Amino acid sequence: MELLIIAGLFLALAATAMRLFLLHKNIRKLTQEFQEITEQEAGDRRLQLSGPDRELEELAKTMNAFIERSHLENYRHQCQEQHIREEITNISHDLRTPLTSISGYLGLLKNPNLPEEEREAYFSVVERRSRDLAEMIQALYDYARLESREYHLEKQAVNVRKELCDCLLSFYDEFEKQQIAMETEICEEEVWIQADTEGLKRIFYNLITNLLKYHGGVCRISMKTAGKHVQIAFENPAGSLSPYEAEHLFDRFYRAESARNAKGSGLGLTITKMLAEQMGGSIRAELRGDWLRLRMAFPVICPDSSYRSATDPLTGAHHPE
Repeated sequence: MELLIIAGLFLALAATAMRLFLLHKNIRKLTQEFQEITEQEAGDRRLQLSGPDRELEELAKTMNAFIERSHLENYRHQCQEQHIREEITNISHDLRTPLTSISGYLGLLKNPNLPEEEREAYFSVVERRSRDLAEMIQALYDYARLESREYHLEKQAVNVRKELCDCLLSFYDEFEKQQIAMETEICEEEVWIQADTEGLKRIFYNLITNLLKYHGGVCRISMKTAGKHVQIAFENPAGSLSPYEAEHLFDRFYRAESARNAKGSGLGLTITKMLAEQMGGSIRAELRGDWLRLRMAFPVICPDSSYRSATDPLTGAHHPE
């Protein structure tokens, strides 16, 4: 009887020792594989056990999930770094272009025998390129301030219809000069929103300037109230613009293929979106047949009203009214 008990204890100890040995082996194997996998920037390799063990299987499953998240985060980081490098390259090119032009014309102006007519023409080019450069630098500065929430916006009751009409009138000569047929449909009643006046003017300026760049000979501007919101739309022929390009128009430094050679910082629409959102509004781009529509929405208020909750018709988000 004693021999049977001793034999049983021996077998139990042997089984425990074997299990501990296999557990140690699996842990060592998992540790080695985990170190090898985490040193890789990418790959489909995952942890695998050499023997069945419920607890270790759960551990391996958790570690594999961590590996997948780590690889995904690493991929996102690489994409972000590549995107930043591309943006720096684009900024450098955009800034270098007017600087090169200015430098070239200044060299020509050093010629003492240059006819007066040509001298005036060259001065005009230098002034124009200098303005372009100043606008790009200002756009970069404004974008950085908006991104860091350092751009001061003094919200107050603003007559959005008046500001839109005033801005359109200021561009009247430019529309005439470029022979652009402008179709307008603006509501008759005054409409008030909570906004920063200068910020709202900047939005209208950017959107109208965008129309002038890509008008295709005709454009449409409309404004109407819809429930507790006012909707303002700027439309122009879409040309070869794709749905993907329309979706990314508000991305920083983004330019559609058809606009690669256009002047500017590539930040105008980005700044427009940031200003609209920081003033409680929204804006989106959409293709409607052969037309591109940039449509904004702001909550409508009474001139002396306080903030109240309202739902944005474009995004479904709640904004102060």
